[in-house]
Amino acid sequence: MTSKSFGFGLFLSGLLTCLSFSWAFNEGFLSSSDFFELEPGAQDAIIRVIYDEALTDFLEQYPNWSSYAYADSETQWHVDFYDGEDWIGNAHIDFATDQLYDVFLVQDLSPEAYAVGREKIEKLIFSDAEVLALLGDPETWDYDISYNKWETHWEAWFGRNIEAFAMTFDEYDDQFYVSEIYDPYAFSAEEQEDLERNQAIELAYSAEGIDAALSGVDNWHTYAEPLKEDLWGVEFGGTEQLFYAVVNIATGEIVETSSR
Repeated sequence: MTSKSFGFGLFLSGLLTCLSFSWAFNEGFLSSSDFFELEPGAQDAIIRVIYDEALTDFLEQYPNWSSYAYADSETQWHVDFYDGEDWIGNAHIDFATDQLYDVFLVQDLSPEAYAVGREKIEKLIFSDAEVLALLGDPETWDYDISYNKWETHWEAWFGRNIEAFAMTFDEYDDQFYVSEIYDPYAFSAEEQEDLERNQAIELAYSAEGIDAALSGVDNWHTYAEPLKEDLWGVEFGGTEQLFYAVVNIATGEIVETSSR
């Protein structure tokens, strides 16, 4: 698929000729095999996007930047930028209107902005009733405050012995507020289920009679499903069910077993 607004050969040739000196910083990628292996529409999109002054200034910070583009529609393209393996931003171009939209560039705060923001966050933390209720005695906690440039928000972490909690902050009308408080070590629901499934399989594999049931079978598989509360059913099978166990992952108990 190619853009309708530009003939790639003419556009690229003219652009590189006009900008060969002022844009020497980007010729590394534009003359690379990675660039020329992209389809013409993707090449057009990248060239058009980096023609924008804001993108030019941004990419000057990354002498070894690279890019990849793909079509969102017949005239709209999504362009990602990378510094090595690190994603550093993206932009979108609509060739029907020749307009850039939804541009996001990963930017560090200036030292001045960082200092001002950190001071505001620190004041907020130690005056927020919910945070103070969690802390109890603030002097007993270690803490750190940082700016997440990928998510464009501030974060804070508190730790004491094995306890920890973290929080994120959003900004509205030049004022910060706590948007979320969470356990940084907590598993997601999916991660927790995967962990419990693995525990159930490991426990079932220790059951009496499992070795005999699987003896001589090379390509057996396992299937585990939650039953109720902490109980899991675990099946070991090949072309037929070879062994089945109900286990309690909370107590480590093998509740029942059956085999062929």
